Amino acid sequence: MLKTYITTVPLQGKLDPMLYQRERAEAPTATCFPIVQVMRDTLEPGDTVRLLAIRQENVDTARNYQRLLEELAQLGIAEAQVEPVPLPEDQRPETLIGLCRDLVDALPQVTRVYACITYGSKSIPVVTLTALSCAEATHTELEVGGVYYGEVKRENGKVVGARLYEMSALYQLAGLVGTMRDSKTAEEVFRQLIWMSQHRED
Repeated sequence: MLKTYITTVPLQGKLDPMLYQRERAEAPTATCFPIVQVMRDTLEPGDTVRLLAIRQENVDTARNYQRLLEELAQLGIAEAQVEPVPLPEDQRPETLIGLCRDLVDALPQVTRVYACITYGSKSIPVVTLTALSCAEATHTELEVGGVYYGEVKRENGKVVGARLYEMSALYQLAGLVGTMRDSKTAEEVFRQLIWMSQHRED
């Protein structure tokens, strides 16, 4: 199966490896990039891999991009399987719409997609989720396998833990908005999604 992963290369100058804990999963492996842990959790023998890496062109992202490639190489994923998706350094609507279009165009027609919305400016998760919705509507057979957010917990400036959250229920909720006709049906949709997220098979 072709599995496509989406992540954003972070801007911060110093990245420390974290152990991202997950629900109902094996012990994590230290990584600077939550998407790498997602890959470890979801890749199976025989899968074909493609990674779309959103990145601005500057010194910090260049360094972090190389570090991402090094971690991917440890999984046996070559640089040729990684496609950078360039992002200009502005947040104008036309720029973000262009990024959304570029992501949709870069996604294969037949694939299962996993997206990480941990890094990037606050607008990037909105763009990523919108691109997934567009691609589900326009592509031949595209399935969203998961949407993830990595949280690093700190106390008094020190890291005390990290967690990887699976956010697909919220993505699915956005797709179900059109089925809500009143507060009663909305409540039923919310209840079903909460149940599904609590009983998700990873």
